Amino acid sequence: MLRFFIIALVTVVSVSSAEPTLPLVKWTNIKLGDDGVLESTVTATGGVTIDAGPSTFSPALQATKDGVREITGNSVVLYLNDGKDHSGDTIEDAINANHFAEFVFKVSGLADGAVLRVTGLSYQARPNLNRKAQVRGATLSQPWIDGKLVGEVSQPNLGKVASYAAHGVEQTMHNGDTFTARLYFAGIDSDGTPGVRFEDFHTGVRFGNVQVFGRVDAQVKLTAFPSDVHAVLQKHCFACHGEEKQKGDLRLDTLSIDFLKDRAASEVWHDALDVVSTGEMPPKKEPRPSDEARSVLTSWIRGQLAGALAATKKEGADIVMRRLSKDEYRYTLTDLLGVAGEYGERLPSEPLSKDGFANDGATLGMTALQMEIYLESARAALADVLVDGPKPERTETRIVDESAKKAGIGRENVSSGGHILDRTGVFAAIFGEDPAERAKVPAEGRFTIRVKARADFKTGQAAPIMRVSYGHHISGAIPIQKEVGTLEITDTTARVYEFSGLAQHFPYALQSSDLAVQIAAVENVLNDGQGKLPPVATKGKKKGKQHELDPDFPRLIVESVQFIGNDYPQWPPADHRRILFAAPNEGSSEYARDVLHRFLSRAWRAPIRDADLAKYHAHFVELSQQMSFVAAMRETLAVALCSPHFLYLVEPRLKTETSLPLNDYELATRLSYFLWSSMPDDALLDLAAKGTLRQPKVLAAQVERLLADDKSQRFVEQFTTQWLDLGGLERVAVNPQFYPNFDDALKIDMAGETKAFFGEILRSGTSALQFLDSDWTMINAPLSKHYRLKGPQSQALVRVSLAGTQRPGGLLGQASILLANSNGEDSHPIKRAIWIRERLLHDPPLPPPPNVPALPAEDPNFAKLSIREQLQIHRKDPACADCHRSIDPWGVALDHFDAVGLWRDVIRRPSGEKDKKGNPIFDEVPVDAKDSLPGGVTLDGLDSLKTYLMTERKNQFAEALVSKFLAYALGRSIVWSDEETVKQLAQRFAANGYKLPALIADIVASKPFLTP
Repeated sequence: MLRFFIIALVTVVSVSSAEPTLPLVKWTNIKLGDDGVLESTVTATGGVTIDAGPSTFSPALQATKDGVREITGNSVVLYLNDGKDHSGDTIEDAINANHFAEFVFKVSGLADGAVLRVTGLSYQARPNLNRKAQVRGATLSQPWIDGKLVGEVSQPNLGKVASYAAHGVEQTMHNGDTFTARLYFAGIDSDGTPGVRFEDFHTGVRFGNVQVFGRVDAQVKLTAFPSDVHAVLQKHCFACHGEEKQKGDLRLDTLSIDFLKDRAASEVWHDALDVVSTGEMPPKKEPRPSDEARSVLTSWIRGQLAGALAATKKEGADIVMRRLSKDEYRYTLTDLLGVAGEYGERLPSEPLSKDGFANDGATLGMTALQMEIYLESARAALADVLVDGPKPERTETRIVDESAKKAGIGRENVSSGGHILDRTGVFAAIFGEDPAERAKVPAEGRFTIRVKARADFKTGQAAPIMRVSYGHHISGAIPIQKEVGTLEITDTTARVYEFSGLAQHFPYALQSSDLAVQIAAVENVLNDGQGKLPPVATKGKKKGKQHELDPDFPRLIVESVQFIGNDYPQWPPADHRRILFAAPNEGSSEYARDVLHRFLSRAWRAPIRDADLAKYHAHFVELSQQMSFVAAMRETLAVALCSPHFLYLVEPRLKTETSLPLNDYELATRLSYFLWSSMPDDALLDLAAKGTLRQPKVLAAQVERLLADDKSQRFVEQFTTQWLDLGGLERVAVNPQFYPNFDDALKIDMAGETKAFFGEILRSGTSALQFLDSDWTMINAPLSKHYRLKGPQSQALVRVSLAGTQRPGGLLGQASILLANSNGEDSHPIKRAIWIRERLLHDPPLPPPPNVPALPAEDPNFAKLSIREQLQIHRKDPACADCHRSIDPWGVALDHFDAVGLWRDVIRRPSGEKDKKGNPIFDEVPVDAKDSLPGGVTLDGLDSLKTYLMTERKNQFAEALVSKFLAYALGRSIVWSDEETVKQLAQRFAANGYKLPALIADIVASKPFLTP
C-alpha cells in the first residue's frame, strides 16, 4: 500500500521567473462576453508527466497528460501530477522546490472607462474519485488574496471535495493588468494530521494527483467619463496620454475613475488636477483649453475626490503598523536604559518614502537579519546596564606631561608646568606600558579620565576647546581612538575636568600584546577657519619640519591626566537600580515579576496584560534555573526588546473602529516619537495613566514642554535632514581640479548651518517664511571663511546678520542645498529645480520617460557650453521640451552659484588643455540666470526667484511645509484624502504668522494625529 498526501497553500504573488516543476498554467486574453461572463483563452505550459508503471490508467487520469481537463465558461479544471512521491513534504519543502501551479489573469479588450472586478476566487483540492480515497479535513493553509486572509476550508466527509470560495475578495483590474495566484502542493503525514489522504492498492503505481478548480466572476463597471468631461480629455489630453502615446508613462483614457476603491488612480487624478489648474498642462505647443473646458474637467475631478473623501470618512482609513527607524531604535534604547551607545549600528539604513522620510511605516520592513541584530543589540545594551557579582576594584593611574614625549605622536611643546596645545599637538597620556600598570586599565566597566588644564587666550578671542579621546596605540601605527567628550575651557586657572564612558565601547589593546598600550589623547580642537601655520625646518640633530606655536591662537595648557578604572560612585550603579530596584524580596520570583511588570510597561509604552507578563515570567523562571538571577533577567528583557510591542508603534484597531481616537498611551507614544524620536518619558506616561493627556490644554502644554526639552534637538536633526535631503551632500564628490582648496570636512558645517537655521526659526517662534528669504543665517568660523564673511571665531554655529553683505538669506542661499544639488564640478539646474519643487512646493515633476536621450557630456564641444546652452539643445528634442519648460527655470535662476555655493559671474568649463604644471586650463562663459516659467513669469537670478516664491507661491509653500510636517508626524505619506486637513492647517499656519510651534500644536490637536 502506498499513501500520498497533498495540501494546497494559496498565495498571491508577483509573476516569478523560476521554472516550476509542476505545470505553469496561464489564463490570458480574458474578455467580457455579451452575457456578462468571462470567455477565457487558456494556455498550458510545462508539460505534465506521469510515471505509468505496469498499471492502466482510467480515462480521467489519462486526461492529465494534456494538462487541461475541462474548460466550461469561466472555469478551468486541471489535473496536475509530477510523477513524484511527496509523502511527508512540508509547505516549506514545496516552496523551496517550486512545487506550484500558477494562474495569471490578464485583462484586455475592456471598453474605455470600464474596469474588471474579480470578486470571487474558488480553490478545490480533492482525490481522484475513481480510486478508493477519503478526505480528512483538507485545508487550504492560509490563502491570501491581495494581502487579505480569506480563511481556511475543512471538509471531513468521505469522498467530498474540500474547497474554499473566497467571495467578497475584490481585485480591481484594468486593461493590461495582471493578477497572479499561486498554489503550492505538499504532503501531509498520515498520523491524523488534517490533509488530503490517498490510498492506492495498485501495486507498482506511484502517482499523486490534485484537481485544481479556478473560477473568476466578473462584474464590469460600464460607467465611463461623463460626455462633457470625455470631450475635454479627448481634445486636450488623450493625444499625449492615450492609446497611441503615454508621455511620462501616463495613460488617462484607461485610468480608473473609481476614486474610492482605486487609491493609486485617485492620486494620479489629483496630480492631474494640479497641473491643469496651474496651466502647466496641456503643453505650450498644444491648443489651450477654454476657461469653460478647464472648469468642466477640474470641477469633475474635484467632485469625484470630494465624494470619495466623504465615503472614506465613513469606512475608515487603512492602518499601517510602523516599525521604529534605526535612529528611533537607538534613541529609545538610550532613553529606556539611561546609557548612550551605538545600539543597532549594524542595522541597514532605512529606505526613504516618496516624501524623503525614514519613518514612513509603508517603507519600514523587517528581515530575519534585522531581528538577529535587534537581539544582539538588546543583549549588549542590557549587559552595559545590569551588572552581576561584587563591585570591581577601583584603579587609578596619573600621567604628567613628560609622558607626551614617549608617545611619539603629534608635536611636543613642553613648558614648565604643562603641555601647550594650540592649532597642533596632542597631549598623549599612555597607560599600561608594563604589566602592573596594564592591569589597572580594565577592558570593561565605567572609567573616568580627569584632565587638569587651563586656558590661555586674549580678551575678545574664542576660548580653546578641549577634546578627550580614548583608545589604544600600537607602536608604529596610528592610534585608534573614540571621542569621550568635548568641552570649552574658559577658566585661566588650572582645574580638573572629568570625562566618563564605558570601556567596552572603546578600542582596547589586548593585554597579551607587548607593543600595544591604552592612550588618552587631549587636543585643542578650536577651529577659527584659518588652518595650521605652514611647518618650518627644525634645527639641531633631528632635522625635519614642525609646526610652530601660533602666538595669536588661544592655547590649552594641560598639566596632568588621570585614568580611573571601575569608577562607580555606588554599587550596583544607578542605571542598574532603575531596573533591578531595591526591595525587601529582592531575588525572589515575585520580585522578578514586579521587575518585569515595571520594565515592560515602560519599554512597551502601555499597561501590560496579565497573559504577557505570565509568559515572560515563565521564561525568566526557566532561565534562572540555569544561570544567575541577573543573567536570566538580562536574557528575558532582551527577548522582550525584540517584541513587536517594543519595535513597533502599535495602534491596533478593527476596521469598524478606525474612527475611534487613539488611547492616551498611544497618543503619548505618537507625540514623543514626533518631537523626540523616542519613547515617552514618565511625565507623559503618568498623564496617559490618568487619562488626561488628550485634554486640549494638557496636550498643548506637553507640546510646549517637549519642544523646550534638549531631546527636541533630535527632531531638528531628523526632520531637517530628511525634509531637505541633506544626505545629498555625501552623494556628491567635489572635484579637486575645480575646487583644489575645498575641504570635505566643510560638508558637516554646511549641513550644520541648515539644521541650526531650522532650529533657530523653530525656537525663536518667528516666521517660517524665512526659509524662503531672511537677512541672517547660522554660521561658524569655517563657513564664514568659505562665504568670505566676517563671523565667529570658533566652530560653534551662531546667528549672523547678512545685512550689508552680498550673501543671500534663506535656504536657497545655503551651501548645503546648492552643493547637494550639483555634480561636484558645476551647478546642476535640473537637480536644483526638482529639489525646489519637491521639497519647498510639494510639487515634484513627473519622472522622465524611459526613452529620454541623455546629455552628450562626453562631447568636448558640448562640455564647453554653458548650462543654459546645453539645456537649449536638450529642449530641441520634442520628448524633452514639454517637461523641461516647467522645470528648468527654477534651477537656472540659481546659476550664479557654483557647485560649492559661492557667487560667480562666469562659468568655468574645462578647455581640454593643461598648463605647464599639468593643471587643467578653463574657458569662461558668462552666467545667464534668466528664464521663464509656464504662464510667462520671468525669473532672473535668486532675488527674483525669492520674490516670486514670497508673493505668488507663498500659500503653496505653506501647504507644502504643512504636508511635510504632517507626513513626518503621522509616519506615513500624505494622500489626497488628507487635502482638506492640510488646507485647514495651512490657513491656521498663515493666520498665526507662519510660526512653527503653533503649527506643531495644531498638528498634534488635529484629527489625523489623534486617530489611527
